[in-house]
This record gives sequence, C-alpha cells and structure tokens, in this order.
Amino acid sequence: MKKRIVALRKSIRHLGGDYVPWGRSFEYAGDLDGLVAGVRENILPHDPAAARDLMAEFFVRDKAVFESCDDSSGAIGEVFREAAEVFAAAARATSDPDAGLTIVSNLLRDDDYGVRSFLIKGIPRFLDKPHRESLLAEWWKAVPGSPDGSGSRHALVQIEQLAEAINDPVLYERAVSYGRDLEDFPILAIRVARQYFLKKKFTEALKLLPISTLSPVHIRDDVDEIQMGCLKKLGRTEGWREALRSRVFRTADWRHFREFLAAIPPRDRKVTEGEILKAIHSGDYAPMAKALFFLDAGDVRSCSRIVLANPLSFEGRFYPELERMARRLEASHPLAATALYRRLVDAVLSKSVAKYYRHAVNYLRSLDLLALRINRWKPLARHADYVAELRAIHRRKTSLWELLNIGRHGGRI
Repeated sequence: MKKRIVALRKSIRHLGGDYVPWGRSFEYAGDLDGLVAGVRENILPHDPAAARDLMAEFFVRDKAVFESCDDSSGAIGEVFREAAEVFAAAARATSDPDAGLTIVSNLLRDDDYGVRSFLIKGIPRFLDKPHRESLLAEWWKAVPGSPDGSGSRHALVQIEQLAEAINDPVLYERAVSYGRDLEDFPILAIRVARQYFLKKKFTEALKLLPISTLSPVHIRDDVDEIQMGCLKKLGRTEGWREALRSRVFRTADWRHFREFLAAIPPRDRKVTEGEILKAIHSGDYAPMAKALFFLDAGDVRSCSRIVLANPLSFEGRFYPELERMARRLEASHPLAATALYRRLVDAVLSKSVAKYYRHAVNYLRSLDLLALRINRWKPLARHADYVAELRAIHRRKTSLWELLNIGRHGGRI
C-alpha cells in the first residue's frame, strides 16, 4: 500500500499521459478513493499506527497529485477530506498523542494545495489539551511570520480552524481579530459572534454583532439569525419579537411574517396582521418581493395588481418564482398570469440556447389558452400582436417555431 501511495504521480500515466484533464478527474478520484478505502477497511482495524502513517504519506503526496490534475470539480479534494477522517481515526486508535502531534505538526507547516487543513478538524479526536496547547504555541510563534506577512496569515488561519474544531470562541476571536478591529470588519465580527452563539455564550455574541440596519445588505440575514437566536435563548422576549418584526419589514417575506405572528400574543395578532399587510402593500419594496408576499398570503388580487402595475420589473432570471406565481394566477387573474408567462418566454429566448426552447413553447401554449379568456388587454399588447412581434424578432430560430407547431397539435412538450 505504501508503494502505491509513493507512486501516486506515476499512477497518473495509467490514465493516458502526464496530466489528468477535468473529464478524467472523476476516474482518478475513484482510484484515490479506493486506495483510502483500502487503508480504512483493511489496515486500520488491525494496525492503526500503520494506517496513520500511510495517510500521512498520502498527504505528503498532495503536490504530486494536484500539479498533475485538473480538480476544478473538487472530486479529488474530497478524497483528501476522507483521508483526513481516516488519519484522525487511526491516530486516535494508536493512543500515541506524541507521535500524532509530531506528524500533524510537520504536515501542517505547509498547505500549498489547501487540503492539509482538513486534518485540523480531526485534531480534537487524537490530541488532548496539553498536546493541542503545544501545537498552538508553535503556531502562535509563527504569527509574526515572514516579512511579507504570508506566514502570519497562514498560522492565524490554522488557529482559527482549530478554535472552531474545539469550539473555543475566545481563541477564535483572538485569531480573527489579530491586528485589526472587528468593528471595521462586520463579516469577521459575525463569524466570531456565531462561535460564541454555538458555545451558548449569548450575551458575548450579541455584543459582537454589528448593527443590522447599518450592515451591508448581504450580511443582514446572518445578523438577524444570530441576534434573534441570542435574544430568544436569553429570554428577552420583547427584544426578540421586535427583531422578528424588523426582519419582516426588511425582507417582506411571508415565512418571516408567519413566524412573527406566531410569536406575539393571540389577542394582538389580527390587528397586527392588518397593520403589517397594509404597510407592506404601500411600502417601497421590489415588485417581485411584494407580489410573492401577497401570493403566499393568499391575496392573489393584490398580487395581480402588483404584477400589472409594472410587468417589465419582473425579471425572467427568477424563473422558479415567476412560474409559481403565474400558475397560481391562471385561474382567477389570466391577464397577470399572461404578463408573467411573457417574461418567462422573453427570458428563455434571450439566451438563444436551443435546448431550452421547449420551455418557451410550453409557456406560449399556456398563453394561447389564457388569451381565450381575456377581453381587456390593457396594459398588455394583445396576444396576436405579441406573438407576431416575437416571430419577427426571433424569426431565425426555426427550431423554436417547429417545436411550437408540435406543441399546438400535441399539447405540452
């Protein structure tokens, strides 16, 4: 088995050359996975020390593997993740933390290909606290690092990963905030707050959270999640409810609205529900968000009005939501459903990818049927005019129109 591991670079030639392209990386990943499975099933149960050393040899060969393969799929990287699991199990079974510390310390001094860090997650399984402290001391010494700071960052990342593995938020905060103020880095502050939350240190987590209303839009969901979890665990009911309410107004999301209503006393629900529905209806939200909110609330009439007020604002890239909305509106509001189906057709045809034309044809078939039930077309163009314009714009897409003829004679395709 050791010979096979040492010869990993040579084994690539069996796949037909000196380099494994993306198309064959899955096959090579299967070969590597078979090797790791062989150690796990045939050697680990009988000789854990040998299994540990073999997996260490496996990680030493990461350069030979990744410099000879296209692993953009991540399949080969996943094999190294599994190898780290086998290493941890073997190191634990040997009951020799001194040897385990030496091996893992040597391996983690370099991680040029990003897979040796998988070993850190398993460290708590085979190193007791004194040995972990010894490893941490070694890493802290490296923090001042090289003149360009690369060594410093590498050591700090390792400390962060170990702190996460042992669920030590204080150590995690120390590593993440090293040389910088978390108030200036809200994303880092959220990461640290989450570690305190997982450790059930809710007060500390709340103190670290950036103010939600001042946070960048893309992290507000994370801030809300941790904030509400902390407030609820601390028994701060009023603060928790207010946080839920704020999230409803920020997101105009029906699920959040239902969660908030369930959190307030039953006697207040009807009045509060009416107030929030009115505020969202008149609020300055994206038409898509607002329409989906009222659709999920069961108010298809309001949803229809929002759609027809500005049909072009409903972007075709949100096709799952548009299709769901259109299907719900078909029965009672055919004009609004028509507006949405047209947006879907336009989005499909704008890509000019023939394999997606069948979706456009099915939407056009739905438009044919809806047109039979519509008498007043404002603010939309009549169905015949829309189809005529579509044919003029996309006249060269012959496969589309052939599919449409098939669809009109044989139903959905």
